[in-house]
Amino acid sequence: MSYTKRIRATTWTKLYGYLVEFPRIHTGDEGKTNQLVETVFWIVRSGSSIAFAAQRIWQLQRDRCGRNPTY
Repeated sequence: MSYTKRIRATTWTKLYGYLVEFPRIHTGDEGKTNQLVETVFWIVRSGSSIAFAAQRIWQLQRDRCGRNPTY
């Protein structure tokens, strides 16, 4: 999936360095962490409901796997 990065590289470096300090935040893959943060920022900017985003993610996962995801 492609997307437009809106966080500058210098800002991301500082933000990622901050997030890595928290052991309960999974930051092993910097690229995926960046996408997640960008997604959260998009939700906040757009005024979209978190519930709507979660529902859409569920639908995409179901379509991709052909079944309801289990967590």
